[in-house]
Amino acid sequence: MKDGASRLDDAAAEFKVELDSNPNEFFANYYLGVVYVIQRKWDLAVGLLEKATRIEPRNPDPYFHLGQAYQALERHRQAIEVLRKSIALNPELSHNDYQVTTAHYRLGQSLIKDGQKDEGEKELQTAADLKSKSLSRDKERAVAYLSATDLHEQNGKFPEIVSTEGIVAEGPGADAKTEKELRSGEDYYTQVIASAHNDTGLLRADRQDFRGALAQFRLAAKWNPRLEGVDFNWGLAAYKAESYKEAIPPLERVLSASQSNAQAKQLLGMSYFMVESYDKASILLADVVSLKPDNVGLYYTLALSLIKQGKQNEADQVIRQMVVKGGNSPQLHIVLGQAYYEQGDTAKALDELNAALALDQRTLLAHYYAGLIHLKAGRFDDAVREFEGELALNPSDLQAKYHLGFVLLARQDVERGIRVMREVVGLKPDFADARYELGKALLQQGQLREATENLEAAARLAPDKSYIHFQLARAYQAAGRKAEGDTQLELYKQLKEKERTQTTP
Repeated sequence: MKDGASRLDDAAAEFKVELDSNPNEFFANYYLGVVYVIQRKWDLAVGLLEKATRIEPRNPDPYFHLGQAYQALERHRQAIEVLRKSIALNPELSHNDYQVTTAHYRLGQSLIKDGQKDEGEKELQTAADLKSKSLSRDKERAVAYLSATDLHEQNGKFPEIVSTEGIVAEGPGADAKTEKELRSGEDYYTQVIASAHNDTGLLRADRQDFRGALAQFRLAAKWNPRLEGVDFNWGLAAYKAESYKEAIPPLERVLSASQSNAQAKQLLGMSYFMVESYDKASILLADVVSLKPDNVGLYYTLALSLIKQGKQNEADQVIRQMVVKGGNSPQLHIVLGQAYYEQGDTAKALDELNAALALDQRTLLAHYYAGLIHLKAGRFDDAVREFEGELALNPSDLQAKYHLGFVLLARQDVERGIRVMREVVGLKPDFADARYELGKALLQQGQLREATENLEAAARLAPDKSYIHFQLARAYQAAGRKAEGDTQLELYKQLKEKERTQTTP
């Protein structure tokens, strides 16, 4: 139970953070109140759950848990009032058989405690009848999980699977029966907390805080990996947060469970593309194109995936389909520019990218790809101009910002380059390449503490990159940390030898 208690403390901390930033948010008040019910902090639970009923007066759930808190505090008349409200708002088993049944059971208890014996016994009999109906179902079924097809289609309710008696306000002491009920209750509340994190993630996604949403969906999956929709939400939030590598495992699980899920297939294909797994991307995106033949953007990414694999004939077929579907579009010229670039014809590649901009000056990625061509050709001033042009159209393009910082450092515009790289790391702390470039630049400037921090982060994020360990060794040595420097230098040599072995035919 210690591990469970620790996890509840973690959950409470998360909901307090949400409550501090949004004090009138229903989910933050409601779920923190539920945590306090679990922890038997009844007075704290009452305050939060009462506020939750004021925020959403037509929602039966906070009334239900508030009834338990009132019972534990021997405030039975108030318990009667809120339990009746919960039942009135939630009269059928279809919403939640456990909650409806237990509400009648608790109401019966409080009525009897309040001297209303006949009414109380009627409620207890109602609870028994409802429980009998519930027990006729499959007791092992997965119950009423959140139904989610995307980040915004959620019903906001949580699953409840514990037996009726297990959640009635307990008196002091813990006999064998009570211990069994508490274990059953722990299963139930594990799912409550998982749903709480999922709901909080939805709120943050609605505010376009995809990194915050990602953290919440990650926690929801930790509490209950089987929570319906959580893998899709996790994968979508990771994709939106540009954490493409993290998006892949949950989306793979979604697709494994449902091969016909076109949304998951498209997101997974795009994620593979972003991590340069072009073979996997092209297989999935080809399937999605057949399902969504009018989406020109899919042809664009599929064609690029094939070009990156050197499958020019297949790419040409996709490009011809693009022409049929989209005509002389900017996206068509960007794909053609990529094709020419892969063939080594940078002049024609730039001509195609300029043709895309001639059709629409606000075409995204044309400046970016032109910047990459100039960067690789050593034309740093032209590259800076193109990356700045991309950021003028799309200030949130992290790759364009990173490459701008990279080329600024390459042309020795160190102060501005460091400033841009700091912005990139601030926006995406797990961007290993940005951490490395920033750390290396700071090391050259003698800023050892910040340089070391960034190089250490880069080494954690990309432990198999030899060059990171080489720069980290230099940072440790410069800071007088010889033993650590020697360790990193030895690791660099081992990785370098491994790289040579792998590239030797």
